[in-house]
Amino acid sequence: GAAVDGDRIDAGAGLVGAVLGFVGSGMVVSALPKVDDPVDKYLSVVVDKRGQILSGVSLFALATGFQLWWANALRHRLAPADEDTRRLADLIVPAAVLGLGCTFVGLMPLATVAWRGPAGLDPTVVRLLVDMLSVLFSVLSAVPFFLLAFTASLAMLRTERFPAWAAWLGIAAAVANGLPVFGLAARTGVLSPYSPFGFFGAVLFFGWIG
Repeated sequence: GAAVDGDRIDAGAGLVGAVLGFVGSGMVVSALPKVDDPVDKYLSVVVDKRGQILSGVSLFALATGFQLWWANALRHRLAPADEDTRRLADLIVPAAVLGLGCTFVGLMPLATVAWRGPAGLDPTVVRLLVDMLSVLFSVLSAVPFFLLAFTASLAMLRTERFPAWAAWLGIAAAVANGLPVFGLAARTGVLSPYSPFGFFGAVLFFGWIG
């Protein structure tokens, strides 16, 4: 029926958003210099990997629309439940908007430099933009994404409208994405930006959405 078709479309939006988001963010992150690289390398990256950075940002921008579609659909599917579950569900869309917003605030300055070119810019300015992306993309956006996955998963468990494994996967994704907040002061290590643990958290989160 129409309801089933709508659920499939919403699930498809989540899958497309997850794939585009994972590939796009991966393209941008893999183009960035390491934190201890010479400052001059930051200038060369936005020239040599200009296409990769801009393509990654474009894919992430496309993913944003699908992810917001999915978040809104999930909220509506959970909202008809009891009042406590509705309060949890009402946090899904604002958390998604805030998390994606933090990511875009980090991405746009670097994307602008890559688009225009770094001519006349001090290398330390470009490094500052990359560092800002690292903090916003990998750490500060972790809080709203944790909130999104955690509250949605609790609502799933309360309503029993989703398989239990989906809710527990969401809780695991929430924890994995929330822990990097405690690594804000670290440039290296398990909880530092772009660490393997951060990659693991991204895989869990996008896998949960998909």
